[in-house]
Amino acid sequence: MNFRLDSFVCIDLETTGLDFDYDKIIEIGAVKYVKGEKTGEFSQLINPGVSLTPDIVQLTGISNNDIVDAPSIDEVIPRFEQFIDETSLLVGHNVNFDVSFIKRHLTDKYSAIIGGTVADTAALARLVWPGQKSYSLFNLSEFIGIKEPPTHRALKDAEVTAELYLNEIKTLAHLPKNVQNIAAGLIFGMQMKGTVFASLENIARHHPKTTSYSYDYGDNVFGSGEIKHSAEYTEIHPDIIIEYFETALRRSIAEYEERPQQIEMANQVAGAFNRSEIFLAEAPTGVGKSLAYLIPAVVWAVTNGESVIISTGTKNLQDQLFNKDIPQVAEALGLDFKAVLLKGRANYLCLFKYYELLNEAISSFGPEERHALLSLATWAETTKTGDISECTGFSISRWRYLWARASCDGNFCLGKSCNYYKRCFLFKIKNEAAGAHIKVINHHLLFADYSTRGDLLATSGHAIIDEAHNLEKIAASYLGPEITFSQFLTLFNQIFTVRPVETGFLALAKMRALTIDREEAKFINNIISKVQRKLMAARGDSNEFFEKLAAAVVSGTNEETRTREISYTDITRFVPQVIIDKFDNSLKNLETSLIDLSESIDEMDSLKDKLELSIRARALSQDLRDCRMAYEFLTAADSKDYVYWIEMARKTDAKIISAPLEICKILDSGFYDRLKTLILCSATLSIAGDFSYYKQRLGLNLNSANRTFEKALDSPFDLKRNIGFYSAGFLPNPNAADFDKESAEVIYDLFNAVKVKGMILFTAYKNIISVVDLIGGRLLNSGFELFVQDGSQSPARLLSRFRNSTSGILFGADSFWEGVDLPGDELQLLVIVKLPFAVPDKPWIKANLDRIDSRGGISFMEFSLPEAVIRFRQGFGRLIRKKTDSGCVVVLDPRLSGKEYGRYFTKSVSPALFTAANRDELTTAVKRFFEISKQI
Repeated sequence: MNFRLDSFVCIDLETTGLDFDYDKIIEIGAVKYVKGEKTGEFSQLINPGVSLTPDIVQLTGISNNDIVDAPSIDEVIPRFEQFIDETSLLVGHNVNFDVSFIKRHLTDKYSAIIGGTVADTAALARLVWPGQKSYSLFNLSEFIGIKEPPTHRALKDAEVTAELYLNEIKTLAHLPKNVQNIAAGLIFGMQMKGTVFASLENIARHHPKTTSYSYDYGDNVFGSGEIKHSAEYTEIHPDIIIEYFETALRRSIAEYEERPQQIEMANQVAGAFNRSEIFLAEAPTGVGKSLAYLIPAVVWAVTNGESVIISTGTKNLQDQLFNKDIPQVAEALGLDFKAVLLKGRANYLCLFKYYELLNEAISSFGPEERHALLSLATWAETTKTGDISECTGFSISRWRYLWARASCDGNFCLGKSCNYYKRCFLFKIKNEAAGAHIKVINHHLLFADYSTRGDLLATSGHAIIDEAHNLEKIAASYLGPEITFSQFLTLFNQIFTVRPVETGFLALAKMRALTIDREEAKFINNIISKVQRKLMAARGDSNEFFEKLAAAVVSGTNEETRTREISYTDITRFVPQVIIDKFDNSLKNLETSLIDLSESIDEMDSLKDKLELSIRARALSQDLRDCRMAYEFLTAADSKDYVYWIEMARKTDAKIISAPLEICKILDSGFYDRLKTLILCSATLSIAGDFSYYKQRLGLNLNSANRTFEKALDSPFDLKRNIGFYSAGFLPNPNAADFDKESAEVIYDLFNAVKVKGMILFTAYKNIISVVDLIGGRLLNSGFELFVQDGSQSPARLLSRFRNSTSGILFGADSFWEGVDLPGDELQLLVIVKLPFAVPDKPWIKANLDRIDSRGGISFMEFSLPEAVIRFRQGFGRLIRKKTDSGCVVVLDPRLSGKEYGRYFTKSVSPALFTAANRDELTTAVKRFFEISKQI
């Protein structure tokens, strides 16, 4: 086969939408290259037989008039087939999209060509240029210096993609040989590996290396100081803290600004360390809470030879602490200390499993899976940490089962007998953490360690929990077992599967058995066959159980809901007991057969690498046991201290979840008593300065009450002057049928009047869609860009696009209520549509409400209201992020000013509330605020 990587056809399509079963092609563009030189191009508009929507017209610049006289797809395809004739390689950016659309229109011959040897420039970019923030065609073309960017017209985008591809293969041709070898197999599979490798060598000869690209992923270890244990404790004197803030920070940080609130918090934290106490610190935006707790923590750890855990809830804060704050503190204080960034084992790459997976992928995986693994190839050879979060090109959410095959998750580990032990990322960070003064972790690892009685808390004794306002919910989500169908499927596939060749542990064991005596091989193969039979039974029983469960849940829920959640106390409502027991027994039988296999392997002295095989069999058995124990707990559902529910994210994928109800008792009896010092901090822990609700929910009013104290720090910002706070008291009740319509008109009037960037916070996705349907077109016509959280893209991607807009309005729910930082002109108008009362039929929330009511309490006042106030404060806090920020918060929910309980919300924020009597008064007041603020 005369195959060359630099001879190809590059294709791009414009379509009426993203669904290839429903949407239509409206333009085909393609360019042909032979030996790196362009030899032809193809461009054709197509009449899809339907009208183009305004968003497609805006995106592509193609109007309905442009296509009205264009030929149909059936008329165009013969000419396109003639253009791609004899092509051995098809190239495109996210090319599977283009292939899915056009393949159905081609004759069998050309359909085979299109579906055969395909190169995806997005996947290749993730290989050759790791660490990019975005792998869109626009960003990549800008990165490599293409002067004319893509335009969402097919021919132009095909030309840009072809130029991008040529850059990629030239870069790949000069990467290390081991990376080239991996890539050669992953791009087109085993049959083409040698041919691709040879083509890369040819490209390297004809195109000398002109530029180099390298990316530093960073490290998860900072500093080299070792803990020096002290016989006696030395207290931190307040004068030391003041000196560090007033002198050391000012000297080393150019932009440092002294804040009394920050120094006050730091001294309170130091006092908690001195007295072994629990301190609740409410630190509003601008206080600088991370330095306020980090400096006394470092001083205490170094002075007294102890380590301190700092746990965060978001990656952004984790990165800020480790990559910015800790280096700043080290420079300013001049102290020699070590800090580590530590995560759960499922976050780290296992090199043994990874290289084994690569061999399977090259020989038996499909192109999409192989291309996904391309993202790991360069990263795996250059990372210092093995932390998958560094590898921005790999999507764990999409390829979760692939990552499960390559990560350190599970019970399998060869320890020091592993060939990759000296490079092992997990052992490296564990060893470093053992002598670290500061351990930065996330909440998941914190509670995973607690639930398994790990040694993190025990060996540290001091913890700081940032973003602690949701600690009860976080603990509940981590301390209850859960299972999914995909969890079992991934585990079963690790044991054995066919895709199309045999892969997994049993396939490896069979191969190893070929190297031993025939009789011994026959004996071991008989046991392997037994495991396969047990596995087949478990697969069948798993399918039966989850199919029955999914069907029962879907039939009993509302199709309109995004996620279906049904609580239960008796799961036989959905699945007969006989099926439950059958699956349980098949799991037990599979566990036992794997143990038998492990014991038999131990007796085979002539079997190659028998220790590895034996350990793996036992590890898989233990993984199965862990899943089975969770399954038995969830199907029994007999603990009154837990709530159980079934969640359906998709029609066929059921997740069974549990969560403890009285987190307060769990934390009181086994968490707080393991810590000498605990700092809990957030911008929102109290309700108008009262911490009673927070302490009661977390059990800090029980055995730890006598060593718990709190402080609500003042804001360093002039919120009364910088924020206009308004209520649309004239709108109908949020439950009224016309609320969406009336509130949408208010939103339109506000943005049309002030012309600033804004965010609208909703409590339900259906209300987002309703409001956008009502006024979206008019807002677009008024010059605004709309960023809608409709599930089509991740919140992070949506936020990134909004930040880059100069006239954006973000319509968001859930995650946008907190953790979003939009300073200055990025956010000037914040609209809160409804007061954020939690949905009362959510299983965990409903169970808490019912428990309070059953004890004679008033669940609305004891749970629903305080939770909503804290959530409201989080949303309100999105507006002002810096001293110079100003803007308006408008609450459309009339209950804020019309209900007695509204005062709990208004008293929890600083600005005085202005309640408007009608739309004109509200719009005029908000417009006047912006006019005055511009004059100041």
